[in-house]
Amino acid sequence: PVVPLSRIRDVFSRPAAQPVKVVFDRTDGILENVLSRRPHTIDFSHLFSKKVYDFWYWQTVGTQYYLKGELYNARSVANIQASAFIWLCELLDNPDLLLLEERKRVEQSLSKKHLALLSRVTPAYKKGQIRASLIQTMDIFPELFRSIHTKYDFQYDTSLEKTVIPKLLQLLHV
Repeated sequence: PVVPLSRIRDVFSRPAAQPVKVVFDRTDGILENVLSRRPHTIDFSHLFSKKVYDFWYWQTVGTQYYLKGELYNARSVANIQASAFIWLCELLDNPDLLLLEERKRVEQSLSKKHLALLSRVTPAYKKGQIRASLIQTMDIFPELFRSIHTKYDFQYDTSLEKTVIPKLLQLLHV
C-alpha cells in the first residue's frame, strides 16, 4: 500500500506471520524498521477481551440510536457488530484466518450455523428488524463469548453481560 509516513506503523502492524514484500520504498529505512518490530504472534486473549467490551459498548450505542429513531445509525452499529461476530467466529473456528490482511471470503470460511446467526445479527433497514436484531444479538454474542472461553480459556468480563442485558431489554420493552 501507499501510505503517508504518519500512518506507516498502523498499516504495517500486522504480525510477522503475514509476509510483506517491499516493492518500492522511499522511507529511508523507516519501513524496514517498522517491519522488523512487528510482533510474531497475535495476543488473541487480549483482543478477545477487548472485543467483548467493545460489543457491549456498541450494543448500548445501537440501542440508544434505535430509541431516538435514528435507524440508519442503529443499522450502522449492527454492521459493526456483524464485523465483530465474523472476527469472533474466525477466532473460534480457525484463528489463522485472523492473520490475513483481508478476509473477503467470509461466506466460504464461516460454518453454515455461523452464517445463519450472522443473518440474524445483520438486519435490513426496517425498524422492526433492527429492534429484533438488537435483541437477538444479546443472545447470540454471549453464547459465542462462552464458546471461545471454553475452547481457549480466554478470560473476559462477564459482569457486563449481567448488568447491560437487563437494562437494554428494559429500554427495548422486552
